[in-house]
Amino acid sequence: AMILTACFWPRYGIGAIWKGVFTAVSAFCNAGFDIFGTDKIGSLSTYDGNPVVILTVTALIACGGLGFFVWEEIKSKRGLRGLSLYSKMVLFMTAALLLLGTLFFFFSEWDNPHTLGPMPVWKGLLNALFQSTTLRTAGFYSISQGALTDVSLVMCILLMLVGGSPGSTAGGFKTTTLAVMLLGIRAVFRHKERPQCFGRRIADESIRNASAIFLRYLLLFLTGGILIC
Repeated sequence: AMILTACFWPRYGIGAIWKGVFTAVSAFCNAGFDIFGTDKIGSLSTYDGNPVVILTVTALIACGGLGFFVWEEIKSKRGLRGLSLYSKMVLFMTAALLLLGTLFFFFSEWDNPHTLGPMPVWKGLLNALFQSTTLRTAGFYSISQGALTDVSLVMCILLMLVGGSPGSTAGGFKTTTLAVMLLGIRAVFRHKERPQCFGRRIADESIRNASAIFLRYLLLFLTGGILIC
């Protein structure tokens, strides 16, 4: 909140305190409530070239999306060593989704004149990272969402469906569900009885639960899409 307030101060003066605190809470809670709607473009698009603002909000969204269970375990272990399989899976999937999403949006939008096209490489990567992070149910934006290419819009839908991790402030069918599903698929193609992750076996019940949750979300997504259309 203090960092964002300092960044907003030149533009909003004393009002930057309210905007800094509100934006910090909204980002950590993955709420994404936009109080910059009176600006010409809205949300954080006026700060698309400010690494401090973009990276601060990105970090808040990611921290809120990890979940309180993971943070409690990191705190008790005083580091990343000795973490449970659950926490390792959450951290790995979160990092993988952020990295893959960043690279995807950077290369799919690099020649789009309405999004990342006019930006230098560092600025394009910065906004691609923010796009990959905020889609996980946070809802902020730094580039025009209406100007995204069709393939980027498909990726947006997929990342929004995944969301964050269990016990977090984010929604979606959760990163651990996706991880178990992918591990199960890998085990099938490798002709393994049970999938493994970090040297531990995944229980059959976990695979069934993940499959049921995924199918439920898929049915709700398709039904809702059809009704909207």
